[in-house]
Amino acid sequence: MELFLTVCVTSVTLGLLYSLFALGLSLVLRTSGQLNLAHGDSLMLATYVGLGTSSLSGSRAVGIVSAMAAAAAVGAIAHLAVYSPVASRRRAGMAGLGFLPALGVALIVRNVAVRADPDGSSPFPSLFPGGRVNLFGDYRFPPTGWWLLAAGVVVPVAVALVLRRTTVGRRIRAVADEPVLARLNGLPVTRTLAAAYALAGVVGGLAGVLFASFFGQVFVTLGWQATLKGFVAAVLGGLGWVRGALLGGLALGVVESFVSGYLSTRFRDVATFALLIGVLLLVPRGVLAGGRLRSV
Repeated sequence: MELFLTVCVTSVTLGLLYSLFALGLSLVLRTSGQLNLAHGDSLMLATYVGLGTSSLSGSRAVGIVSAMAAAAAVGAIAHLAVYSPVASRRRAGMAGLGFLPALGVALIVRNVAVRADPDGSSPFPSLFPGGRVNLFGDYRFPPTGWWLLAAGVVVPVAVALVLRRTTVGRRIRAVADEPVLARLNGLPVTRTLAAAYALAGVVGGLAGVLFASFFGQVFVTLGWQATLKGFVAAVLGGLGWVRGALLGGLALGVVESFVSGYLSTRFRDVATFALLIGVLLLVPRGVLAGGRLRSV
């Protein structure tokens, strides 16, 4: 019984964390049609920024805010300086190579992180207040877990409100639905896409800090892991705006937690990709109906 309860708690916490990874990817994917392969690496670099600023300033709040700001800045600058210029100059017949600029940015960011942390990982103190709570048996829930549960609910709701109630959010949705028509109607498409990247960065920066605080460590390969898990969760959720990311993240968290708890952690990634392939094979129409994919 204790194992079952532990797996259930892990399912929810991991699932909400994956949903935050997926939410940032889904925002960009739905708006620009691009799978932002640099999302996880910008998230990872921002987490290192949060660690450094919190250590220098002595303030946990400064570390969290600086991580979110750093990820937002990397996303917006990458779009304005790389993605948009490359898209405007790309030749016909190169649509299938639209992921290459994001891959280049991801590799640059990762190399910067490697220079900053040659060991590849660093201990990460919790930037969120609170103490461990004994939930049942010998299981003690870490303090960051409560903040993760709250963020997993509040952040998607906040993003949904931004998209529906603000001018920038309505522009993002307009560009996502009809980019050509939005441009013809005078909407600043380039700046709107940059805003979408920045919003995705804010979510990603917070997710990175929550991840590192929860597990007590930040590592360079976090970028690839966040992109991979976020993409799988987004696909499982149907490439939706907010609901898809939330449901896909929870589904992925349940699968990984139960496989790890009742089989072995060695089969965790196998089960994850088996689930992804199964969904793509059995219900490709339902999975792809919520998303508009085009290269930029």
